[in-house]
Amino acid sequence: MAKIKAGIIGLGWPGIQHLKGYQACSKSEVTAICDINEELLHRIAKEYGIRNVYTDYKRMLKDEPIEVVSVCLPNYLHHPVTIDCLKAGCHVICEKPPALNAQQAREMASTAKAEGRILMYALMQRFNAEPTFLKEAIESGELGDIYFAEAAYVRRRGIPIGSGGWFVDKARSGGGALIDIGVHALDLAWWLMGNPKPSMVTASSYSKFSSVVPKEVKYDVEDAAFAFLKFENGASMILKATWALNIKGGSHTHIAGTK
Repeated sequence: MAKIKAGIIGLGWPGIQHLKGYQACSKSEVTAICDINEELLHRIAKEYGIRNVYTDYKRMLKDEPIEVVSVCLPNYLHHPVTIDCLKAGCHVICEKPPALNAQQAREMASTAKAEGRILMYALMQRFNAEPTFLKEAIESGELGDIYFAEAAYVRRRGIPIGSGGWFVDKARSGGGALIDIGVHALDLAWWLMGNPKPSMVTASSYSKFSSVVPKEVKYDVEDAAFAFLKFENGASMILKATWALNIKGGSHTHIAGTK
């Protein structure tokens, strides 16, 4: 059976993890990579044995017979690049968060449907052993009716800046700790609960630690967010996501059922 041909756009840390994943799978191979940093591009190509390299992703989509593309770029590029890849006939694995806002995410989903392509987001915690085991237990009825969850991804100090400070610039990131790491906590807990439809959300966010980033870097996002969610089926969730908070860091997902 022929291997699935994959391309990667963006060779930061996430892009390298995608590359390693494709190469570790017997059913896929990375045939092309793309990044605007030519030194990085050629170094990664040499290290991982990739022949086809591009600094223009549109040229890569045109020239290469790629079946799936990993979009591993800063948040503000997820929407336009993903749509271009889908319209080029590729399935897409896009890094989290999906986009800067809900409208962009809806457009990405509708484009995938119109093009008959698969669009998936890199919310990989669902596939870890413990969540997989817990999901099976929940679906078997072993935990009874699930009515409460608590999800947390808390860093005491861990504010990312990114190239040119994009992580902490709301126009380019879409937000701070919530959209960056809170998305993992929310996705995992909500998935385990069966994705009930939300009926109410109340939340608070704080930006208290701009002093820990260089003064020349624009900082207009939250470094902590806390939310209480209610769902139409009567269940509820508490969500915590912080880049900086003066308590011990850590992450957890707690699920409560009637058994």
